[in-house]
Amino acid sequence: MQDPSTAAAALAQGEVDWWENPTIDLVPQLKRNKGLVITVKDRTGEIGCLRFNQLLPPFDNPAIRRAVLSAMDQKEIMTAVAGAEPTLIKTDVGLFVPGTPMASDVGVGITRGPKDLDKIKKDLAAAGYKGERVVVLAASTIPVIFAEAQVATDVLQPIGMNIDLQVMEWGSVVARRASREPIDKGGWNIFYTYLGGMGNISPGPDIAIRASGADAWFGWPKDPKMETLREAWFDAPDLEAQQIICRQMQEEFWQNPSYVPLGMYDQPTAFHSYLEDIRDGWPQFYGVRRV
Repeated sequence: MQDPSTAAAALAQGEVDWWENPTIDLVPQLKRNKGLVITVKDRTGEIGCLRFNQLLPPFDNPAIRRAVLSAMDQKEIMTAVAGAEPTLIKTDVGLFVPGTPMASDVGVGITRGPKDLDKIKKDLAAAGYKGERVVVLAASTIPVIFAEAQVATDVLQPIGMNIDLQVMEWGSVVARRASREPIDKGGWNIFYTYLGGMGNISPGPDIAIRASGADAWFGWPKDPKMETLREAWFDAPDLEAQQIICRQMQEEFWQNPSYVPLGMYDQPTAFHSYLEDIRDGWPQFYGVRRV
């Protein structure tokens, strides 16, 4: 059911048993139904992501990427996404979920507001931005993605970027982001998504920090130092050594960002109270009982 209101009504009327990811704006309404359980089962959360295409100007320039990163206020963006349930929001988000073993506070001050957009506009020009058209892909069919896209993109224009915002369904974003062509041949400069799951708590499965160039995730960043640190993490002898490396990774990330962490929220799930033994983590159906 693509329409959240339709899904909410179906859940309330017992036409469905379980809604994996209810729209945050509807959570207060769902909580008023005493027959429903609204809870967070997956503590890896959803980290907002503004992803750069580093194959094309202007984001082949790390100084320009740093300027964009410095303009974003995680609290402001996540309030637009999950303001109806502010307890779900986390800020000061770097590479990993705050409070998890690999998370670090190194450099997170850059993610906080307020922002001096006039200064950042000057920084952007000094970094070499010359008014190139920036094609931004925004999925309107997923509310949490569209919310972050609207707020973050609204920041890009005041800092002097020549924005071409292209709104489309998520399937079209997925198809378009695979293109490595120039923007006049169907390419792109920025797309928005969320990073979730095990990649949010460990460098091992984290596809967003891979910086191996042509075989990296969409955006195709190349950062040999980040790759060396990641390989060293696998060889680290203990937790303390892993944590030191993750701090170094985050320090490198702020200098050579492949994306902008836009804050995060914990996605609640909603199900009827007659369901028992629903496990923590992503939806797992084995063992679930209806009583």
